[in-house]
Amino acid sequence: MLRLLRTSGFEVLDLVELHAPDGAADKQDVSAPWGRRWPVEEIWRARRR
Repeated sequence: MLRLLRTSGFEVLDLVELHAPDGAADKQDVSAPWGRRWPVEEIWRARRR
């Protein structure tokens, strides 16, 4: 994703990785323990150069 954004003329300003909070329940195909260890969502903040 980083390469794609840069080659498309964007500057990456931030990457926020969201993890499951303590006490979260299993959702769809993601178990709560897995979601606490690995990010379940990402927010890419970029601007056009």
